[in-house]
Amino acid sequence: MQHRIILCLLLLLLMVGTVSADTLIYKIAASADDGYVAEITDSSWQTMRNAAGDSVRTDAGTTYDPIRLLATTTSNEYNENRRGVFLFNTSTIPDDAIIGSSDFAVCGAGGKATALGSPDIVLVGFSYIAGTAISEELYNNFNTNRLATDIPIGSWSTSNWNNWTLNTEGKNYINKTGATPLMLMNSWDYSNSSTGITWSSANKTAILWRDRSTSITTNIPTLTVVYSLPDTTPPASITNLANSTATCEQITWNWTNPTDVDFNGTQYSLTGFAGTTNLTNSSTFLLAGGLTGGTPYTFSTRTFDITGNMNATYVNDTATPSSCAGAPVASFTTNKNFLRIPNPISVTDTSTPTPTSWNWSWGDGTANSTTQNATHTYTKRGKFNIILSVADFNGGSNTSAPASVKVVGYENY
Repeated sequence: MQHRIILCLLLLLLMVGTVSADTLIYKIAASADDGYVAEITDSSWQTMRNAAGDSVRTDAGTTYDPIRLLATTTSNEYNENRRGVFLFNTSTIPDDAIIGSSDFAVCGAGGKATALGSPDIVLVGFSYIAGTAISEELYNNFNTNRLATDIPIGSWSTSNWNNWTLNTEGKNYINKTGATPLMLMNSWDYSNSSTGITWSSANKTAILWRDRSTSITTNIPTLTVVYSLPDTTPPASITNLANSTATCEQITWNWTNPTDVDFNGTQYSLTGFAGTTNLTNSSTFLLAGGLTGGTPYTFSTRTFDITGNMNATYVNDTATPSSCAGAPVASFTTNKNFLRIPNPISVTDTSTPTPTSWNWSWGDGTANSTTQNATHTYTKRGKFNIILSVADFNGGSNTSAPASVKVVGYENY
């Protein structure tokens, strides 16, 4: 428990301490708005429990017993029932904070009385109008949801911290824009049942804790709120993106995932395919099949994390698959095989399936042409062989059979 006292001292000095990159602890000490509300009247338990409240204490002191059930000298009558109340100004918690492990604690003091029985101590909230003082009317305004697991009075420490770790209901109850009002009561009081109470004349069941005071500043009632701010930082991009096209009409992309602990996957798109697809954080490759040989495809990726933050930077790679149809076969047609100077000849490529480069040899010693369909003008007479050589992007090539053309001058001889 010593480490808790040290932590309290540090937090009272610093108010806010960094736990991790985006987690803070707010230590909010009780102000003058703590004390107890009570019903003081000689009556049965049920009447006492369900009354409107007629007593309040908010003054500072060293120790006092804010939870107490006191019996009278008349059989099965009670004189007083107390409920401890606290107001914490939690408006300094950011509105977008995500409340994590948090707790409420009071430091026990002196002894404890169990002459009437041994109830649990229950933590609840209560209805409160901002800006108003604690008053006796709050006695019957408590909420019906437990904000933490009860502490048995038998386990109550009379000299150290008694701690309630907030459950989900408790964490959701914390008010980020104003006061968080809390109330402690015994379990008979909470459940509206006298089962467990053993009446004994002028005796009581009660617990004491340390209140605020100028001489004791380290063990006043305390609400510790741990929260994290929403993560707005996306994970790093994938790295080492590369491709393999060893199989026709398929491309395999491989990459290395980022090491961010909250990395949750990779979103990708592929040229020619609509929309995007998400891959899990364990995926390090994609095999894209059914592609068109000779067509370039761009694989475009960006990463995202478990909270949906998406990396704005795209990592891309472009590759072209080979065709499953094999190497090209060169062929062509000519618009004539006899012509006079200076009339041109036209050739049309009919090669299959999908060559990507063409080389025309005209047979007259002039430069070759490299367009898919070409024209040529001969400047001398004679018979010439036209030959087409083709190749595809994958390195396959083929040469056509020659086509003969006769070129004459102005007279046919």
